[in-house]
Amino acid sequence: MSKWLKALFFILLVLCFAGCNFPGLSPTPTETAPLSSTPTRTESGPPQLRPTHTEPAQITSAPPPSETSPASPCTMSAISDVPAYFRPSTESGVFGTLSAGMSVEVLARTADGWIGFEPGVAQAANTGIFRLRWVQETGNVSLDGACAGMPVVEGPPAGICFTMPVGDTPVYEQANISSSLLATLTPQQYAAVTGRTLDNWYRIDLAIGNTSSNRAGWIEGSAINLNGPCDALPVINIPAGQTLVPSGINCTLTANADIMATNRPFPISDTFGTLHSGMSVPASARTPNGWIGFEPGVAQAANVDVFRLRWVDPDAPFTLSGNCGGLPTVIGPPPYICFNRAMGDTHVYAETSTSSTMVATLLAQEYAAVTARTADNWYRIDLGFGNAASNKAGWIEGTEINFYGHCDEVPVVTP
Repeated sequence: MSKWLKALFFILLVLCFAGCNFPGLSPTPTETAPLSSTPTRTESGPPQLRPTHTEPAQITSAPPPSETSPASPCTMSAISDVPAYFRPSTESGVFGTLSAGMSVEVLARTADGWIGFEPGVAQAANTGIFRLRWVQETGNVSLDGACAGMPVVEGPPAGICFTMPVGDTPVYEQANISSSLLATLTPQQYAAVTGRTLDNWYRIDLAIGNTSSNRAGWIEGSAINLNGPCDALPVINIPAGQTLVPSGINCTLTANADIMATNRPFPISDTFGTLHSGMSVPASARTPNGWIGFEPGVAQAANVDVFRLRWVDPDAPFTLSGNCGGLPTVIGPPPYICFNRAMGDTHVYAETSTSSTMVATLLAQEYAAVTARTADNWYRIDLGFGNAASNKAGWIEGTEINFYGHCDEVPVVTP
C-alpha cells in the first residue's frame, strides 16, 4: 500500500473513534460526584464506614420552646465568718465555721430563718435531715440561685437525743421483744430517746420527732442509731408503781466525820449540804446499792414520796444504829432529770388539748419524767420513767405541773 493510502486510512480510523458509540462504554463525567455516607461494601470484607469527626459534636442550637433549662441550685456564700451548728438553734453544738468567701449548696430552710446545707464530710450513720448543718440567715450570708423553691422543714430541736433508723425498726410496748409491737420506725423518720436500761433497751418517744404517733415505747440496743447529746442518757431502773411507804422503824444515821449529802442517790447529783461530824438524822430508806436516805428536817411543801429524802453515799463515814434491817428498799430518781410529782390526781392527755383522749392519770405520790414542753405551756410526760403504774406517755397542762429537778432546760418542741 502506498504511503498516502496508509495516511488516509489512519485519519478515517481516528474520526470513527471520536464520533461513534461502542457498546459498554459511557461518557466520562465532567463533575466530581459528592461523597456518600453510605457504607461501601467490598468483596474482600464487611462494609467500611467512612470516618467521621473524631471530637464530640457540640450542640449550638437552642432547645425547643417546650423544654426548659434546669434551675441553678440555691447557693449560700459567707460574707464574713459565720458559725455553723449541728441543729438549727444557737443552743446546739457548733459544727464549725463557714469562712468568709466560702460557698455551699443550700438544701433546706426552717420557718424561723435557719439555712441547712450538706457539710461535705463522711456521715455514714446520719440519715435524712440529720445530715444537714445549719447557719442563721443574717446579713453575714448571701443567697443566690433558685432559693425560693427551697423546702421548708422543721429542724430537730437542740438538746435532745434522737434515733435515726437506717432500716425498719420495731418499737415495743415493753422492754421485751415478746411484748406488743407499738410501731415501726422507718428510714427518714426519727424520734427522741429519753433513757435506757442497764440491759441495753432504749426508751423512745415517738411524739418528739417526725412520726405521726403520739406514743412511747422501747427499742433494742442493737437497732438503735443515735444522734445528738446521747452520752448522758439516764438509766431507767425505777419499778413501775413503786412508792415510799414509811416503815415506822427507828433507825438512826450518825456522821463519824463531815460528810456530804446529795439530792439524789448518785455521786454526780447536786449537793444538798453537809452532815457535820457527830450529827444524827433518822434514816428512812436505802437503795439496792447501799445509799441511805433521810428526811432533812426542812420545809418541803411541794416534795412528796422519795423526793423528800436526801442521800448519803454508802462509802461515807457513818454509823447506823437501831432497827435498820427493816429500812424499805427504794430506787431513787436519777439526777439531772426533770420530774413531775403529782400532788393530786393529774390527767395525762394524748395531745396538747383537754378535748383529746385521756391516756392515763398520774396519782398523788406518783412521778414521771418531763421530757419536753411546748411554747403554749403543755408538758410531755413519760410515765414509763418514774414510779407510775402506767407505761404510757402524754401531755399535762402547765397549770398541773409540779417540777422537781433540772427543769429549766426542758427543750421546746412542736408536737
